[in-house]
Formats: sequence, C-alpha cells, structure tokens
Amino acid sequence: MLFRSSNALFNEASDLDSIVTIILYSGFPTTGYEPISTSVFSETMKQRAKQIHEFGNLIIKVADPHDILIMKSVTSRAKDLDDIIAIVNKSQVDWDLIVKEAEEQVKLGNETAIMGLGEKLEKLSERKIIEVPKNVLDKLWKLLSKQVKNKSKKN
Repeated sequence: MLFRSSNALFNEASDLDSIVTIILYSGFPTTGYEPISTSVFSETMKQRAKQIHEFGNLIIKVADPHDILIMKSVTSRAKDLDDIIAIVNKSQVDWDLIVKEAEEQVKLGNETAIMGLGEKLEKLSERKIIEVPKNVLDKLWKLLSKQVKNKSKKN
C-alpha cells in the first residue's frame, strides 16, 4: 500500500529507480502525491540501527533517533517538525553526529540534506522551540556554502 505522505529509505540510491518503475508499470495513479524525498542509509546509519523486529521473513531495523531526525529534515510535512521537536527534547542529541551524517547524505546523493536540516533546526531554534547550539548551525551553513561552491565549479 502506498501512502499519500511517507518517507522512503533505501540501501542504495539505485533502489529508488526500481520502486518508481514498479509504481509506474503497476498502473497505480501517480498524481496528487508529494514528491518523493529520500535518504540513503549510509554505512554508519546501518550500524546505528540496533533495534530489530522480525515478522517471519520480514526483518525491520529501527533507525537511530539521530538518523530519523536527518530523514525528517528533508521533507516538507508539518508533522515532521513535530517529530524533530520530540526527538530533540527526548534524546541526548549528538550534534556532531548530526552534522557529519548530513554531510554524508550529500555525498550519497541527497543534495538537500544540509539545507533541509539547517533550515528546520534554525527555524525551531529561532522560535525557541528547541535548543540548537549556534556552532552547529554555523557548521551546517558553512557546509552548505562549500556544497554550493563545489556544485558551481562542476557546472
């Protein structure tokens, strides 16, 4: 079953192409849905996914809260902001890990990871909804600037 609004996670970026192909060839209506935004499980994300649930042949690994925060930051759903707030307020956030993983996501092809994360964290921090260390936001904006410069060199 496809949901109007859901996150998609893949072990490899090429897996997204397979899913899209299956959806298109199935005749399933593809209009009226939000654009797919994806995160790719980096090797470190896979290592952090320690909680496992098994249902027969189906094995589900639960993503670490840090990684869920990263994944939620690249969507445009209001509910994901609530989830980010809950994660920050209920977890001991390792901000260096968050910054490193956002940078890794860009390397894996998720070009909006740094910008989405920085934008959402800054918005919530400015509204005094969550506390984000200023140096974390500074690091994210510095990485975004570097990303833009590197992209413009390639073009």
